Order: sequence, then C-alpha cells, then structure tokens
Amino acid sequence: MSVFFAERALLPTGWAENVRIEAGPDGLLNSVQPGASADGAERLAGPLLPGMPNLHSHAFQRAMAGLAEVAGNPNDSFWTWRELMYRLVGGSAPSNWASLRASCTSRCSRPATLGGRIPLRAP
Repeated sequence: MSVFFAERALLPTGWAENVRIEAGPDGLLNSVQPGASADGAERLAGPLLPGMPNLHSHAFQRAMAGLAEVAGNPNDSFWTWRELMYRLVGGSAPSNWASLRASCTSRCSRPATLGGRIPLRAP
C-alpha cells in the first residue's frame, strides 16, 4: 500500500487540510481522510488538486499517424495537411471508424492521476 499526505487538498466537498491518501497495490484509492496524521506517509509538496481527464480527442489524427508528420515537399502547409485529412475521412465508411473511436474513448475515460502514479478516484 502507498500512503501520501497533503497539507491541503481539493476534495469533492471543497478544500481540506491534512489529507491522508492511501492507495492499494492496484493504484486505486482505498481512503482519503481529511484532518489526518502524516505519520508514515510520503509528503506531497504544495496543494493537491485532482488531475484533469482528457475529454478531447481527434480520432482521425490517429488514423493519419505517419502520413503527414514530415513535409513531403517544400510546398506542404496546413492546407495540404487538411486535404490529406479530408481524403482520409471522406474515403472511409463510418463503420471503419468504430475501433478507432473505441480506442479514443477508452483513453479519454481513464481516471486522472496523482503524479502519474495513482488514480484520483475513491473506490
């Protein structure tokens, strides 16, 4: 189990002081206790804020990966990139985008993290 301590943390109920956070080996939070002791916990610097989930995705750009990252000729521009994008999207049936959409949705729905280590969600 990992144990963290923040002097101040923004919780669903508002700002709290002396917050102890315990996470299991799977990274999920087991408890979040305001007004707790820091004994045996790793102290986190500064106020603790929940991470922001990624709610924005450009699924079509995943399909374009490798097609437009490097200029093919000196006349390449945003407009040539845009033409490639429209050709890609326009030449594909909507059903072909299902797995790409599912992948993007999965990535966007992952919980935010605390320093890249543990999800900021209670059990």
